[in-house]
Amino acid sequence: MNATTIRIYELLAETPHWQSGEQLGHALGISRGAVAKHVGQLRERGCVIEAVSRRGYRFVSAPDAPEAFAVVPLLTTRVLGRHLIYLDETDWTNREAARLAQAGAAEGTVVVAAAQTAGRGRFQRHWHSQPGLNLTFSLLLRPSLEPARIPQLPILAAAALLPALDRVFGDTPSKLAIKWPNDILADGRKLCGILCECETEADLVHHIILGIGINVNSRRFPVDLRETATSLALETGRSTALAPLLADILNSFEPLYLQWCGISDLAPFLPLLMSRSHLRGRDLAISGAAGTLHGRFSRILPDGRLEIEAPEGLTTVHSGDVTLKGTP
Repeated sequence: MNATTIRIYELLAETPHWQSGEQLGHALGISRGAVAKHVGQLRERGCVIEAVSRRGYRFVSAPDAPEAFAVVPLLTTRVLGRHLIYLDETDWTNREAARLAQAGAAEGTVVVAAAQTAGRGRFQRHWHSQPGLNLTFSLLLRPSLEPARIPQLPILAAAALLPALDRVFGDTPSKLAIKWPNDILADGRKLCGILCECETEADLVHHIILGIGINVNSRRFPVDLRETATSLALETGRSTALAPLLADILNSFEPLYLQWCGISDLAPFLPLLMSRSHLRGRDLAISGAAGTLHGRFSRILPDGRLEIEAPEGLTTVHSGDVTLKGTP
């Protein structure tokens, strides 16, 4: 969807009054026929727009979908989300974003889908999401940095997502916490997952795909997830509009991302990461390729590693599957 169609949506949606094709065309420097074409594209995407001869057009409603025409006008970003591709269905937004990256798509491109047929998280785990109810999207990033810093990015993303998700709770204190390295939990149950994939060469990062899945309006989960997953709807008791939420997330993430690109580590973000860590004061089991390590959470280091108090002393972990002692 191009910028002209998005701008027509903005002009129509900002007022309940009729606007003629001539008025809209004059505002955008296009013909009335071109206006009609763009209005037709919006209607094809589910917008209800009335059209009456000699009166013009009047906006009635739009679907609750994070489409470009609904998200882009809400952005304050310079880069992220300025090119947004909405798909009714795809195999996996990370895979689609990687295809676009190979074709030369610009940094900040966002791929968002109503439904995924093969979405997954870390360790090849299937990501369950009911079509049209949640946010499943991927960001294409092209930072100039050393590949060794890439594992910091999911942690940074969690720090950026947290304030945006907090705002959904309004005046009610949220129970959200970050589970190192890539999850956001609500009262101990998974609300959001983050997966980072990349293409690198020696000391060069070609691109990074940051995939994010957020349970927004789902109220029912498969039997095997009911004890471990939750959603914003279940936590707040109300539905959340997807387009404003996606815009708020991108607006929150960009300044942190740009700041991070200009420094060497996560040091400025550690106060938030530590204060909202789900692991603070907990005994942990961390499973990885070399086996399982046991210890008590100590801190998150500036380079993103997890430091724990193991029986043999302080030790650090680069990655792994973390569980709390006494939980499955």
